[in-house]
Amino acid sequence: AGRDGVLTNHSRDGLKAGVYLSDKEETVISDLEGKDLADYAIGSGVKVWVSLNQKNQHLECFRAEPTDTVAKLPGLEDFGGILRSTGREFGFVEDTFIPPSLMGPLLVGNLVKGLKVRSFDKTKNQLGWKAIRLEPLSE
Repeated sequence: AGRDGVLTNHSRDGLKAGVYLSDKEETVISDLEGKDLADYAIGSGVKVWVSLNQKNQHLECFRAEPTDTVAKLPGLEDFGGILRSTGREFGFVEDTFIPPSLMGPLLVGNLVKGLKVRSFDKTKNQLGWKAIRLEPLSE
């Protein structure tokens, strides 16, 4: 049976996408029902069929299908708050890291909402929160 996941990012060339399964498991897909992966928004639900590569211990996806809803996954949560800038290319909403790809000059200092995943922070050598989707909070 397939496993529920959520799209977390697209590759620069648009041919691959990252899929979050849990705070310890991710995989990469290169095909979604033969359609262009860029047509699927980050934060979209997906069902994947994976197998463990015995050589590198990575989960490899051999089939993927879009889903109409995003499953409740461990380490996947909605969030909201004021977006603050670090003066660099990234920012934070409380304890959630906002990567450069989601930062927008009109959002800094404003109330925002989004979707976040548990992600391993290599700098701090611990689990933290990373936003995968961010938008202004409508009044």
